[in-house]
Amino acid sequence: MLYFTLVKTILYVKSSERTPSLQKCDGFRRGAALRSWRVHVITLPPEQAPDIPRLIAFWKADGLVLDCGGFAAIPSRKALGTLPTVFFSLPTTRGEHAFAVGEDAKETADAAARELLQLGYAHYAFVHYPTTRDWSCARAEAFKEAIRLNGGTCAEFQSDDKATPLAWAQRLRQWIRKLPRPCGIFAANDEVAHHVRGICAVEGLDIPNAIALVGVDNDATVCVAAQPRLSSVLADNEQMGFRAAGLLAEQFKDSTASPHRLFVPPLMVIRRESTRRLVCQDTQVLDAIRLIREKACSGLRARDVLALFPGSRRAAEMRFREATGHSVLDEIHRVRTDRARELLADGSRPLKTLANLCGYASESAFRKVYFARFGVPPRRRLG
Repeated sequence: MLYFTLVKTILYVKSSERTPSLQKCDGFRRGAALRSWRVHVITLPPEQAPDIPRLIAFWKADGLVLDCGGFAAIPSRKALGTLPTVFFSLPTTRGEHAFAVGEDAKETADAAARELLQLGYAHYAFVHYPTTRDWSCARAEAFKEAIRLNGGTCAEFQSDDKATPLAWAQRLRQWIRKLPRPCGIFAANDEVAHHVRGICAVEGLDIPNAIALVGVDNDATVCVAAQPRLSSVLADNEQMGFRAAGLLAEQFKDSTASPHRLFVPPLMVIRRESTRRLVCQDTQVLDAIRLIREKACSGLRARDVLALFPGSRRAAEMRFREATGHSVLDEIHRVRTDRARELLADGSRPLKTLANLCGYASESAFRKVYFARFGVPPRRRLG
């Protein structure tokens, strides 16, 4: 006798094609594949309220995953009846008993605070998302608490749901002008950090010596698109998606299971120039460091850097080491392995390709340098 298992159809609704949203979706697909589910992914305009009941009927869905971030309004859990459902970014202010997955806002804010506090500044600030978002408020409260714990002061630039984007940017510019300096700013996400960076450029504020800056999501299209590149807290979005599949499976197994929320901590802070302060007073050494940061992954050699200095290569190497505490080659490897760690986060490239992108002639050379610095093979997560 043949037995057939009915394949479950899952409706996955989101409002964004940005990297964090795609990573969550990829994580869920991985979990769904383990259970042989069929997944239909729908991306809707964020300004509209999704008609979830009609979408469920259209796809004859057995389960629903709803990424709430960005939608103008979302249905209540009660409105969805008994359909197994998992929410991403469900506002805690709604107080619903639901199966939900979200970031650990405290861990995210603490990671950003540690990154900024290592600069030794006395003043810090948080810039909210332009319109009110639960996740932005949660990050702000945790960040302010971390700064207070460490004896710093923390200003706060609030959201304004009624302001136009231009009015919001103008008000933010006036606010940044009045900040005490140096100041470390934690932006609600990379998009907001990008706006802050632009204002600092217009105002002639040096990053990170006047304003240090860190965002959230490590969205490469934003973080590495302009100079200086942005430091960012790398959220474990893929793991959030994978855990959501687990919560949905719980409901399929037991329809009376008690709703609960899971909070996933971030992986790490990807440090770039917006929080990497240069304290060296030697202008030629600073020029050498800037060259390394720009060209290290393009095959730059130590002798190319040392050629910037007058005199012998040995004297130049000694001058660089005295100013920085390490050799020119060490600095090149540091920039390359930092870039490698960024690229490893999405896991989509073969190691040989990644090694070439970071300036290494072979995968074996890359593995050796990476292990020497981090103490783990390239594929193992850090954090």
